[in-house]
Amino acid sequence: MIEIERFKENEIGTWGRLYFGDFTCYTFEPVGADEVRSGLDRRVPAGGYNMRWHNSPRFKRRLPHIYNKQVPQARYILIHSGNLPEHTEGCILLGFNYDARGVWNSRAALDEFMARLRAMYKDDLSPVTLEIINNF
Repeated sequence: MIEIERFKENEIGTWGRLYFGDFTCYTFEPVGADEVRSGLDRRVPAGGYNMRWHNSPRFKRRLPHIYNKQVPQARYILIHSGNLPEHTEGCILLGFNYDARGVWNSRAALDEFMARLRAMYKDDLSPVTLEIINNF
């Protein structure tokens, strides 16, 4: 299981910590309120999510895609690299550092997270669950 514990929100976004075994990094998501509909650049509700691989034409790589009964696959919530609010588009950004503007060292954090996912789950992410917890 992967866990994201959200710990801070303000007028530009939502910060959290991602835990996956002994791997930890920071997350950055859009500002609230939680939203299940597409195209609104808002964070998803806290709760449990399934994961699958998605071949992203935009990022030109395979990325983790989260969904559940409330948040349909068609919303395309991905875990990807980026730093600032304008990079989220409703998705979850990873970084090894954070400040009041977003997360940093994002590509390195995503690459390490992806390497660990691929090593454990190869081509099938269906056994993986993601739990998002609000702690603010």
